[in-house]
Amino acid sequence: MRKIVIVDAYNVIHKIPAFRARLAVSLEAARDALIRYATEWKAVRRNVIEVLLVFDGDSSVHGPSGHSSRGVRQVFSPTGEKADDRILRLVDDTAGVEYVVVSDDGEVVRGARARGATTVLSSEEFAGRRRGSST
Repeated sequence: MRKIVIVDAYNVIHKIPAFRARLAVSLEAARDALIRYATEWKAVRRNVIEVLLVFDGDSSVHGPSGHSSRGVRQVFSPTGEKADDRILRLVDDTAGVEYVVVSDDGEVVRGARARGATTVLSSEEFAGRRRGSST
């Protein structure tokens, strides 16, 4: 079955040293590094139809949701909504695909599993499975 991967983006940025180091340049630099990585990661996985990078944020400040780069889409939670809640709502939106959630946040991990996410990966697993993983 085809998969959609939902990434708790700021969680991953803060957990992975290569992305966290880009924060010294700017938040945008860290986001761009994650987008580039996710694009490369997805390119070697035929069964992944889309990667959603979910960010906390106000779309009027960070730009519109939906910017896409070869199957990788940025989603900013609207003002007043946490990215965690947006992630769980996305998993609830069953569309005949399997959902994989990437997060180290216990609430997100438990919620995603309870809502039927087929796989939950830690930030380290996501960052370490660039090539050759079946996910």
